[in-house]
Amino acid sequence: MAEENLRNKSREEKRERLILNLAKIFCVIIAFGLWIYVMMVESPSYEETFYNVMVDLTNTDSLKQNNLAVYNGYGNLVDVTLSGKKSVISNLNASDIVVTADISSVAGESGRYNVKVNVDVPSGCKLVGTSSETVSVYLDQSSQKVVDITERRINTNLPEGTSVGTIELPVDKITVTGPSIVLARVTKAVMDIDMSGITKTTSYTARITLYDDSDTKVENPYLDYYPKEVTFTIPVSKTVSVDLGVYFKHGFLNEDNTEVTIVPASVNVTGDSDLINRGGLVDLIEIDEKTDFVGTKCNMMVTLKSVDGVTLSTGFAEVTAVIGDSIRTRKITISGDNISVKNLNEGVHYEFDKVSTEVTLLGTMEALSAISADDVTIELDLSPYFGPTTGTYYVRGTVSIDTEFEDEILDVGTYEIPVTFVEYDEEADNQDQ
Repeated sequence: MAEENLRNKSREEKRERLILNLAKIFCVIIAFGLWIYVMMVESPSYEETFYNVMVDLTNTDSLKQNNLAVYNGYGNLVDVTLSGKKSVISNLNASDIVVTADISSVAGESGRYNVKVNVDVPSGCKLVGTSSETVSVYLDQSSQKVVDITERRINTNLPEGTSVGTIELPVDKITVTGPSIVLARVTKAVMDIDMSGITKTTSYTARITLYDDSDTKVENPYLDYYPKEVTFTIPVSKTVSVDLGVYFKHGFLNEDNTEVTIVPASVNVTGDSDLINRGGLVDLIEIDEKTDFVGTKCNMMVTLKSVDGVTLSTGFAEVTAVIGDSIRTRKITISGDNISVKNLNEGVHYEFDKVSTEVTLLGTMEALSAISADDVTIELDLSPYFGPTTGTYYVRGTVSIDTEFEDEILDVGTYEIPVTFVEYDEEADNQDQ
């Protein structure tokens, strides 16, 4: 039993020594890691060089008092070395470092100048140095010129029938200011207009680019010009062919009983594409069956009517209409007793000779044969006349037909009956009585 206790005690002592040794090793590892961290990350002596940091020129406006301008010096690059904690510096890049050169320190005349660079050091860092303490800047006399704007259209394959009209620009010139040596290269101000996708009148903004005689872009940050872009309207028009057509005012004649010819048969219509796409561009030509025919034929030159905002290839057309054999003409004489008045105003007195009147009718043979003179009446509308109206006036009458075929018959021509309006002497009338 005692021997067993000794063995257990020995094993326990070995286990304690092993645990103690492992703890010591772990502490050494932690201490080594902390040392590495402090030396590699938190050490303030870490350095890094940032390459190709752009130098910005400041206070260039100070040159204006001496009529100078920078023509070379933009885009200078320097390398910047910073020191500090690695945890800080490793999160930086070249864009976080601001390097400037103050132009206000240079002399007031043309030439080359070495301008000292200044580094705006990020927080937590120190400047170790730069690859160059100065940058070269070239100055020249500032001048100004006026250049015409040249329009250049690209991708001009518009849909068939579509075209672009004259573009009216709000300005046709630009004023360019800058160093004389650079300004001398500028000969053109070009405005590119990309027509791709443009199918209707559109508001468009185009940027203006400067070019020299060899069509090379003149790009210099020290050239200034106004305006740099122009907004304008691109007028897009569309041309379509529209067939001409007619309609009969009273709906009595139609394409089944009347042959119509129009010369020209169609016209070209040009206008804004949105307007053209709506349709209904040219009005139908009206033919009045009652007044436009001589016998069975109508022949007239008409003025074409269209919607506002479009132009027609011709403004006139000749219309010929010939009534077919299914429609006949009959002249019928009605007695004066079949002439009456309506809409007589108070105080108006009239008299007219009720003489017989010849009326011309159109219709089918069956309908015309079934009508008699007693079926036709004329009414004179006296509503436009107020008392005391005197004198003789030709009053237009309305023909009415009272038969079962009235929808198949149309009166043609105009019928005006002379009506004499007289003063009414009420006292004399009473004496006669």
